[in-house]
Amino acid sequence: MIKIEVLDFKDIEEVSKLAILFLTEPNVSDNSIINSEENRKYWIEIAGNILARDRRSIIVAKEDNKIVGYAMFNLDASKPFKVKKKWCYISDIYVLPSYRNKGVGSLLIKRIEEMAKNEGVNAIRLIVWGENYIGIRFYKKLNFRNVGFLMEKSVD
Repeated sequence: MIKIEVLDFKDIEEVSKLAILFLTEPNVSDNSIINSEENRKYWIEIAGNILARDRRSIIVAKEDNKIVGYAMFNLDASKPFKVKKKWCYISDIYVLPSYRNKGVGSLLIKRIEEMAKNEGVNAIRLIVWGENYIGIRFYKKLNFRNVGFLMEKSVD
């Protein structure tokens, strides 16, 4: 049975390994991050800073105490602006390939939605790469809709 819980600091090393998989998986990210120990340690530093601001900002999916997925998000990304509606921003969501299509990602999103509602957040935002067709289908199934475009120009 999959359980969703707030990241325990003792598990940050294990989650950092998943984060590097997320950042380097073809078609999931822009694939520009290198799978290296230096980048993994940098992710831990970033995650630590995020957790220092809001302890709830990283949640994990566990099965039998094994972390099989995680999500990193900013529960109120509209701060410090005065806004008409508050939004949550998901920066990372990753599930190990062997646990995909088993509802793990949906459980992570559902927990974020619950937390967002409790904080008076009106919307959840994220960026998904155009070639991540599986991710796009997943988000659409959960009623996310396309509201913009990420554009890039090479300056080589």
